[in-house]
Amino acid sequence: MSANSQVARNQSRQPFDSVYESTNPITTIAGQRMVEWFSGHSLNTDRWSTNVHQSGTFAMADEVDGGFGMSTGTTNASYVQIYLNNKRPFSRSGCSCIWVAKSLTLSATGGFNEVGIGYELYNNGAWARATGADSNFYLRTARAESFTDVDTGMAKDANWHTFKIDYASDGTATGGYASLSIDGILKVTSSAGLQSADRMQPVAYISYGNDGVDKTLSVRYCEAYSV
Repeated sequence: MSANSQVARNQSRQPFDSVYESTNPITTIAGQRMVEWFSGHSLNTDRWSTNVHQSGTFAMADEVDGGFGMSTGTTNASYVQIYLNNKRPFSRSGCSCIWVAKSLTLSATGGFNEVGIGYELYNNGAWARATGADSNFYLRTARAESFTDVDTGMAKDANWHTFKIDYASDGTATGGYASLSIDGILKVTSSAGLQSADRMQPVAYISYGNDGVDKTLSVRYCEAYSV
């Protein structure tokens, strides 16, 4: 697309084809890349896999731009997630992941949810994290069951937000960085506990906190790419 075409698109307020194009120059080509809008009748199971531990449900939302919903139920120690069935096309040495998501229920005493990119589950990678016990959003980095959480200073809520994680690691615990931007604003950067495994996949995850409240998480967009 030419520069003049890009100006015309901006002036006409025509939507971008992806969140990536709204935050990066059109002349900058992303590496290995995937985009998911979470629209339609059901989850694209040719791409995404679901995982349920103890109890949980998944469903497309019956509302405009409602995306895809995940629910834990109220069974103790239950959690649910979506991931790429351990197909990991993105490199730890340089990748980014964008999620548009919202937490519908996080009680004051339990549960947590995370959206991000990593090797598996919520381990070995970086995530935007909200917990029932904390008042703010956090950036979590994880390496071999060792976790580091950094407070963004931004109060958590039940609204839609765009979470972007930029990640680069040389495989050592502190060789590189992970950063979290929320709604286009850089919040925190961390160099602690970066993953050692070379390959990454997007993951969305929510856990029940054993307090009688069904925890739910909705996602309506995911984009991931190597840089």
